Amino acid sequence: MPVLPDYEIDDIVERYWDDDEEYLTEKDRQFLVKNNALHLWEAAYFLDLVDTYQGSCKSLTEVHSRFLEDFDLWDDLENLYFECTACGWWYEAGEQGECPAGETWCETCSEEQGYGEEE
Repeated sequence: MPVLPDYEIDDIVERYWDDDEEYLTEKDRQFLVKNNALHLWEAAYFLDLVDTYQGSCKSLTEVHSRFLEDFDLWDDLENLYFECTACGWWYEAGEQGECPAGETWCETCSEEQGYGEEE
């Protein structure tokens, strides 16, 4: 079964990276499937997504959110990183602090708000 070289997969990832409407056209999806490379493209796109948001205060774009939903990768992202709902920065999962239900705070925001302190 044919498999595409990394540079071709990276080219397809970069072609759509800044697109506000789609992360992959149906034509390119079929091309990747035909070449047994959709899973490789998915992994490359996910890694670029993680690299883009890690340590930043950018909110996920609608396209990136749709990618995570369509490929069922939300849990994978949340196992690695989270966006602090208090400050908006992305942190590694191990840096999550205590916070009210429905929130996800980093340790710094948690400490600033007095969560986790002994009374």
